[in-house]
Formats: sequence, structure tokens, C-alpha cells
Amino acid sequence: MNFAPPAHIGKYRVIERLGRGATATVYRAHDDFGGRDVAIKVFDARVFADGTPGHDELARNGFFVEAALLGKLDHPHVVRVFDACTGPDDYYIVSEYVPGGTLDRFTVEGTLMDVEPAIDIVYKLVKALQYLHANGVIHRDIKPENIFIGDGTDVKLGDFGAATVAGLSISQDVAVGSPLYMSPQRLEGEPADLSSDIYSVGVLFYQLLTGQRPFVASTLASLLYQMAHVAPPVPTTLRPELPPAVDIIAARTLAPRVEARFADWGDFAEALSALFRTQDGRIRRESLITASGRFEVLRQLPFFANFSGIELWELVNISEFSQCTEGDVLMREGDTGTDFLVLIEGSARIVKNGKAIDLVQAPSTLGEISYILKGSVPRNASAVAVDRGLTVRIANENVAMLSPACRGKVEQRFLEILAHRLIDVNRRLSHV
Repeated sequence: MNFAPPAHIGKYRVIERLGRGATATVYRAHDDFGGRDVAIKVFDARVFADGTPGHDELARNGFFVEAALLGKLDHPHVVRVFDACTGPDDYYIVSEYVPGGTLDRFTVEGTLMDVEPAIDIVYKLVKALQYLHANGVIHRDIKPENIFIGDGTDVKLGDFGAATVAGLSISQDVAVGSPLYMSPQRLEGEPADLSSDIYSVGVLFYQLLTGQRPFVASTLASLLYQMAHVAPPVPTTLRPELPPAVDIIAARTLAPRVEARFADWGDFAEALSALFRTQDGRIRRESLITASGRFEVLRQLPFFANFSGIELWELVNISEFSQCTEGDVLMREGDTGTDFLVLIEGSARIVKNGKAIDLVQAPSTLGEISYILKGSVPRNASAVAVDRGLTVRIANENVAMLSPACRGKVEQRFLEILAHRLIDVNRRLSHV
């Protein structure tokens, strides 16, 4: 029987029902106060009633785990929990609404993503899990249905009902999760940990790039046997256009022994980041179409050395990456622009009144004075590319969109650069 959705859930105006499971129904609603759409998971009240046929201890524990994360997680690739109602009659979780559906539809042959966007998604997922682990969270149920897609490859990990949270006293069954994405250790009854989540991402990585799961079995015993004794097909044999390094990453994440897997999320992310670079360490131009490729570029620049991962994702969203060739004018004398530029690769000649006065090489910043003075004075020199290079440009008005902490670090870096330049000028003058 189909029931019409309620007009309101608490203060939220219901738009539509998104889906229904055994213990909860999910609605899309609008938060008129926050001015945003949200997803609301409404639990059946019988789940929480001891001694009733509908009582479900796992679902109950999952609800309180998600409620405990309210306001505690803030990462661009993690679904945020905004609100929770914990009874006595209504039980629901209000979280970020992601409009693009789940990753599930991109994991079968015929609907696979191109290689670069697929790697982009896994890299973002790994960085999100690195953040979660640093905050004491083990997800325990990583699978395509729990990964939500926004615009392009904007990915967000959600559904924390199976997670363990450091300091939370709720007891949870170690068997919770999806067996096809579990590590062999978890299937044998060991508790979830960082290594088991890495294994789950390995299954997802393999499936997202090949359209197949590494192991398929009709029984848990058969699945365990394959994990321990049967090597899955090498990804490049299933999809020849994949980079060869994908085979190594897949083998390490799916290793049956814990000690053969990546030691932590940082090692996993580093292996993925190598896919964005050529053998001589330069960024692959194809990788610049992905947010993860651009993130990796910023992460390697000295200018952004003290920025957190979350702050770097902020900067990726406001930055304009460009390739340049010999003779390209990067900044023009007399212009009143308010942006600054970081020369990532290559070199540039500084020209004033038609005469070359300096040569700068990557990594260097250009346009600091115009940025600081917000275009109130024209640029006093031009910057012209000497060879093939790569730049990132950040406009003054876009910096205002950053969080206060991130914006403060940008301003601090400029002060440090200007201070060092003044010291250098004084040193030169002292030898005149």
C-alpha cells in the first residue's frame, strides 16, 4: 500500500519520498530556515520499542551512531549531519541532500566512468576516510550505495549507521555491513579497523574501473576461499586503457593479509596521486580536468604547505588552472587586475617598459601587490611565459568565499612573501 508522504517532518517541508527500507523511510525536504534541501531518514518507532516484533537493535544502534555525529564532521566529501530527533515518538536524522544519486549506477559494464573521473572519485573518497579515521570513525559499510554523487565527480560518503565512533559506548555487532565489500578478516569475525575499510575501498576501486567485483560467490565459505587463494583478474586485462599502476594499487588493497595492504590512508592516497603525474614528476595534463588532480597540484606547492586538506579542497573550488606556452602574457603591465598567480611549472620573464628585468622560475607567485591593494594601482610590470608551463590563478573576490581560517592563511602567506622580499632588497642595498 502506498501512503502519501507527510507535509512536514518537524520544521522541514517534505518535497518527496526518496526510498523506503525495512526500518526507515528517506524523504527529500526543504529547510526554510537554512534555505537548503535536506535528506531526512525517518525510523519506524517500533525499532526502538523493546519486546515488540519490530524491535531492531542494529537499526537502533545505527540511529544513535548517526545522531552522535551531529555537527562533528565537516569535510567536503562527507555527508554532513544537520539535525536529529531522538524520540520519544519521532526518530529521524537530517543530513545533507546530494542530488545526483549514488555511485552504484557507475559500477557495471556499459555505464563505467572514464578513467580519470573514476580515479578522481576514489582519491576523494580516500581523503574523506583519512579525515574520518583522524576523528575516530571507522565506516564499516563502504559500498557504492553509500557514496553519493553531486555535480560531475563531486562525491560524498554517507550512511554512518554501521560506523564505530571512538568514545561512543553503544555496542555494535562486528558482522554489520555488506559481505561482498568486507575484508576476509571481518568475514571471519574480527572487528573492523582501518585496514578493513581500506579493503572495502579496494573492492570499490576494482569495480568502478572494471565493472566487475574482484570476487563473486554464492556462499560466504566460497567467498572466503577465493579471497585467500584466488587472485582476481588483473584490472588492465579487463580494461586495457587503465594505467599499469592501477594493477599494483588493486593488488595491495585486496591483499588477503593485512600487512600486505597499504599501511594507512596517506599511503593509499600517495599511490593514487602518482596516477596524476608523469614519470618525471610533472602533473599529467589530463588530470587537471579532475578536482583530485588539481588538489594534488596545490598540495605539492610550497605556498600551500601549511594548509589542511579541507582548506586545499576550498582552494581547488575557487582556482583557475591554465597551461601556457612561450610568449603567453600571464600578467600585463598597466592592468588593474586583483588576482594573483602561482607559476607551478615553467618560467616567466618579468618585463617593465619593454625591458626584461628579472626571470622567475616555478614555483613562484606573481601579482601579490595588485592582489593586496585590490587593483587600486596598476601592475608595474608584465610577466611573460618563457616556456611550456602551468599556472593557477586565484581572484581576490573569490578568496572572500573561503572560510575565515583558510582566508587568513592566504593573507599570512602574502605577508611572509613580502617580508622576505623586503629582507632581500635590504640585503642587496647593503652591498651597494
